[in-house]
Amino acid sequence: MKKRVGISCSGVVQGIGFRPFVYRIAVENGLVGFIQNLGDAGVNIVVEGEETQIESFINSLKRDKPSLAFYRDLSVTPSPAQEDFSSFRILESDSTLISKGVSNITPDIATCSDCIRDLRNPRNERYRYPFVVCSSCGPRFTVIEELPYDRKHTTMTDFPMCKSCRVEYGNPLDRRFHAEPVCCDVCGPVLSFSDLKKSISSGDEAVRDAAEAIRSGKIVAVKGIGGVHLASQTTSDAVVLRLRERRKRPFQPLAVMSLDIETVKTFAKIDEEERSLLISYRRPIVVLEKSSGYFLSEWVSPGLHTIGVMLPYSGIHHLLLQESMEPAIVLTSGNYPGLPMAITNNEIKEELAEVADFFLLHNRRIVNRCDDSVVRDVAGAMIPIRRSRGYVPEPVKLPIEMGDEVVFACGVEERSTSCVLKNDHCFMSQHIGDVDNLETLSFLKDASKKLWQLCSVTEIDKVACDLHPLFLSTRWARELSEEYRIPLQSVQHHHAHIVSLMAEYGIGVDEQILGIALDGVGYGYDSTAWGGELLLSSYESCERIGHLETHGMPGGDLCVRYPIRMAASILSKTFSLEEISELLRIEYPLAFRHGLKEVDVVIKQLASYDHLPTTSSAGRVLDAAAALLGICYERTYNGEPAIKLESAAAVSSSSHQLSTCISDERRVLTLNTSQVIAGLLEGKKRLEEIGDLAFGVQFTLAKGIGEMAVDLAERENLRIVGLSGGVAYNDHVVRTIEKTVSDSGLRFLKHRVFPPGDAGVSPGQALVAWAKGE
Repeated sequence: MKKRVGISCSGVVQGIGFRPFVYRIAVENGLVGFIQNLGDAGVNIVVEGEETQIESFINSLKRDKPSLAFYRDLSVTPSPAQEDFSSFRILESDSTLISKGVSNITPDIATCSDCIRDLRNPRNERYRYPFVVCSSCGPRFTVIEELPYDRKHTTMTDFPMCKSCRVEYGNPLDRRFHAEPVCCDVCGPVLSFSDLKKSISSGDEAVRDAAEAIRSGKIVAVKGIGGVHLASQTTSDAVVLRLRERRKRPFQPLAVMSLDIETVKTFAKIDEEERSLLISYRRPIVVLEKSSGYFLSEWVSPGLHTIGVMLPYSGIHHLLLQESMEPAIVLTSGNYPGLPMAITNNEIKEELAEVADFFLLHNRRIVNRCDDSVVRDVAGAMIPIRRSRGYVPEPVKLPIEMGDEVVFACGVEERSTSCVLKNDHCFMSQHIGDVDNLETLSFLKDASKKLWQLCSVTEIDKVACDLHPLFLSTRWARELSEEYRIPLQSVQHHHAHIVSLMAEYGIGVDEQILGIALDGVGYGYDSTAWGGELLLSSYESCERIGHLETHGMPGGDLCVRYPIRMAASILSKTFSLEEISELLRIEYPLAFRHGLKEVDVVIKQLASYDHLPTTSSAGRVLDAAAALLGICYERTYNGEPAIKLESAAAVSSSSHQLSTCISDERRVLTLNTSQVIAGLLEGKKRLEEIGDLAFGVQFTLAKGIGEMAVDLAERENLRIVGLSGGVAYNDHVVRTIEKTVSDSGLRFLKHRVFPPGDAGVSPGQALVAWAKGE
């Protein structure tokens, strides 16, 4: 007996060949009806046929779906057959209809193996065509202008299909069936190679010329999927140093791209998890340990034992690597320091005029700029540092039932993201950057509003922001609150860190954990700079029940840039100002930008210690250690002193531990860090190995924090301890805290989904705002 079934799919990722897949299994089962994309990225399916055929179809729909497809909700509604269909069809999308569920489009997907074979096959019509795609791969998020995901709603609308592409697009048996970005060298985008003044070549010749320029030591700006990169050799010190000089980034590690895994193995160590990520459709930058045979320029990641590596994720990259014949090329974000990446050809040439020698560009518009994602193995877990291309705008399921409420969070100031909470899911924006200028603030606003559009957000019920009153993101949150007349919730920075972590693990709304938040800075409830906090945390509230010792900051934020200032302040708890002055003059004159005159200024500031701004930051303690050990005197990129301290410790096989103690005042525990730094200095005077001392200060700090956490968890009758914050990227620190906590029988949580650093704060902000109610 025939019957009709309506199937509503929410949570389907539009853009991964789902409609072609449904078409094929419907035809294979002899069914008639249709499939249609909806306006919120959901999908509606209606099929008619025999009951056994429909049952087989539904089983296949669940079992055999494309590897990148997933359903958050599959609703089946049977009804009597009406016999008004003669075939199964893919209907034109209807933007006025919605699935009433959570749906999304796919992130940008790396070029698949089938398309790479086409790219390399001289007999294929897309041989060496850099924009080769199919229904399973290619740009998605970066080219979409609005939902539903159809060609006319992407920048591919600028390129009408030729007859050949249209045949493939309409053929159910072709893997390019309804592949929205499908194109070829007849009808698709075109590469161009130029200098600032003139065009030099186009098409395939442009790739060859760009590769030749890289081989000859030139710097080439390469427009890719989500923005522009700067490309150069990796084996020449002179070339890499020239790139650094022009880009005004003297020490920040540069990402590199290699053609394949075997090549990467010639200069870096790779385990199975790292390999899986490198070759995945997401293709993030994976931070790898340098191998003993490392032969690339040390200036690619100076002072570090690691290097950030990715594999090609577009046809442009495959051809460029293939032609360059280099083991790897530098492929680092081409943005001017502190500003978002340029995405139009004119902007790219204007902003990189003094950096790039040549430009490899194309004429496909980028709607949503999107930096590369970055992932690192920390203490045996692959942890995101930056969640962007390949991940965004894919949502994360949350362990709460929000009802119909929609919450938006503006993020923080550094390495920021924004996010939307809707229907029990978190939709994060791509990497925004440091929101400390109007250009990046504008990017935050534009990216957030695009996120609202792609999430079908028409109304926001609450807006959340950081507790710091002067952040540009906080000011924007206040403007949104006033404009839409909705509640504004300011959320303490470290509370948001811990709540993001709780959400990853499905911690219940009524549960509490002992949260450890370790980072550089976060505005505290007492209006001072926090950063080494132990918090009794739930979604709704947190209480500071432990922290690192508080220290003055002579010169305020100058202590962040020049960590010897922080070291002097910490040492002032143990040594006299006369002893510190003598130490700085004899041992560390090069650590002060203005020489010995600056030493006098710092000593005078320390003489008025009670008037100094204070901090409990773990990051500042690690920075101070790096300065005292001569590892880093000036911070030129975020986290530099602490990152280099970790690399110095990586060569140590010692379990060296310094002395410290924990005090208890009014039921708030404090870890004495001045004792740790004083012990470090004594070890340096005894000429102990720098690597061993670097290991010792990290181990001692982490061990003390772990022991504090165990004591506090037992006191508060808690069974779960979690670690978040930027210091949670430090492998030594995480391993030590995890072992200390786990050995006591407590459950330990560390990030795997949201970044531990400030890029992962926005979900926590939104969740706290939701939990606090009106």
